[in-house]
Amino acid sequence: MQVETKRLLLRDFVPEDAADLYEILGDEETMKYCEPVYDMVRTEKFLTDFCIGRHGGVAAVCRALLDYAFGRKRARKVFAETIDAGRSVRLMEKLGMKREGLQRSQVKNPAGEWADLYLYGILREEKEGEEKRGEEKEGSQGA
Repeated sequence: MQVETKRLLLRDFVPEDAADLYEILGDEETMKYCEPVYDMVRTEKFLTDFCIGRHGGVAAVCRALLDYAFGRKRARKVFAETIDAGRSVRLMEKLGMKREGLQRSQVKNPAGEWADLYLYGILREEKEGEEKRGEEKEGSQGA
């Protein structure tokens, strides 16, 4: 699969991505709210067992994936979860996702402490409504 925007190209993972993925999964700051950092062996296993054919990323990547899910795959709903009440929650809200729940002390954070799990989702009609409002806003600015 390949998804392309003006500023972004998403493609399927390949085994040669291990070193690049390790730069992410082996980074303390990046993994701060996820789980302990990975070594190269664990990264390669994760890549092989989980990532081949899947994608992840930040706002532009997430928008492209939402477009793909609702457009080409005709998904009814997309959901996400995080223990990061800061940046990850802001990203999900920026994407138009709505908070659907909070599971208190659901999972352990990297320090081994119990953490709340935030649940977010967006329905197809919400995404379509958001796009329509964006188009109307652009039209009124050009007038």
